[in-house]
Amino acid sequence: MTLQDVREQGALPGGQEEPSEPVQEWAAAAPLWRRVSAFLLDSALLVAAGAVLCFLLRDLLVPLGNGGKLVGLAIAALYFVPRDGRPGNGQTPGKRLLGIRVVDRFGGAVSTARSACRFLVAATPVFLIGIRLTYGMYNWVAVFLAMFLSFGLGGGLVYFVLFNRRTGQSLHDLVFDTYVISVRTGNARLIGQRVALRHYAIFSAYLFFISAFVLWNTPRMISAEQFRHVVEIKKLLSSQDGVMDSSVKWGSYLRGEGSYMDVTVYLEEEPASYARAVDDAASTVVKGYPHMGEVDNLTVTAVHGYDIGIFWSFRNSSVSNTPAWWRSRIGPEDAG
Repeated sequence: MTLQDVREQGALPGGQEEPSEPVQEWAAAAPLWRRVSAFLLDSALLVAAGAVLCFLLRDLLVPLGNGGKLVGLAIAALYFVPRDGRPGNGQTPGKRLLGIRVVDRFGGAVSTARSACRFLVAATPVFLIGIRLTYGMYNWVAVFLAMFLSFGLGGGLVYFVLFNRRTGQSLHDLVFDTYVISVRTGNARLIGQRVALRHYAIFSAYLFFISAFVLWNTPRMISAEQFRHVVEIKKLLSSQDGVMDSSVKWGSYLRGEGSYMDVTVYLEEEPASYARAVDDAASTVVKGYPHMGEVDNLTVTAVHGYDIGIFWSFRNSSVSNTPAWWRSRIGPEDAG
């Protein structure tokens, strides 16, 4: 059956009769460069929308912390879900410009519900980037889920879109039986074959490795003394007025030149003085943490801003020096 035969029978998208053959019998998979270009164009529009929203609602977004990601996720869903589904006939503005569209296996536009589920699978790893776990969330279940969804699901999406050239489907397409096809003719790379079994085998092995690695290391990491110290410091900082979240990194320099601690506090309101905010955080750590003698260099950063996933803006100030220098800077009374 040729492409012209199918068009005459009305089996192509927009025909009057329901197609009798699955879409992979005739449709050309969208080239990777078109999918990537369409995604970049759509992302640029989302960033512009996010910038406008953040300009208007900055003071409301800052206190949300990680919750700001849900705002961005909702905006992205409102953009992609209806357009990749029936209301938009499977085409976002970027896809329309690049001549591609999302369809089901029969060449028709997918339902809004399926489009929403497809979107969530693709968007979850993206919006997990940069998420911060509060000290109360530092348990092995939360850490496992964050790492599994970021690396497991995210890795699967990247792998299939890059290497599944036969059908052009990424992981979210395979799960919900959708295709991204070219609406232009002349593409000889048809998607009339099944996904090569080696791709499923490679992805399964990768998923097994990620799961085993996270399951093996997460409980050990959480039970480690250094990890408990990190949680202890985060707890101290969370009790400081005006601090809504914090991050703590602790390690050793590559050349064995001692250990370092990087402390970042995220402030609820714009401080009158970032230098004072840095000193207040340093005072809390130096005064309240009993193992500062094990640290050779302490970096403290005060940050005010927001991140909604599709747009972010931060202002910050950072100071780095030895714990002894910090004690002299904040004064003996504050240092305890």
